[in-house]
Amino acid sequence: MYDELLQALKLTGIPTAEGDWDRAPQEGSYMVLRLDYEASALWADNHQRQQALEGSVHLFLRSGDKYDFRQIQGIFDALEISWRLAATLYEPRNHTVHYEWAIQLEVL
Repeated sequence: MYDELLQALKLTGIPTAEGDWDRAPQEGSYMVLRLDYEASALWADNHQRQQALEGSVHLFLRSGDKYDFRQIQGIFDALEISWRLAATLYEPRNHTVHYEWAIQLEVL
C-alpha cells in the first residue's frame, strides 16, 4: 500500500519527498511522506500475520487554493487508507500553510 500511496501522491504533480527534503522547493507547494512506527500487529503461531504502520503526509501549501488539500484527502479515500487531519499550521519562515495527516497502512 505504501508504494501505491507514494505513486498517487507523485501523480498530483506536487513535488513529494520520502522522509525529509534535503532542500525543499522554494516556490510552489510540496509534500513529505513519512512512515513513523508500527501502529498495531497481529501475531499467530509465533509469526506476525498482519501489521499496520502509522505514518504522516505533510502538505506545505503556498497558495490559498484548497484544491491540493481536497485532492490529497481524495487519494486517501480512493486507496481506502485510514486517515485523520492531525494538524493545520502556518509556517512563517516558509510562508506556507502546513497540513499534516496521520495515516495507517496495512503492510502484511
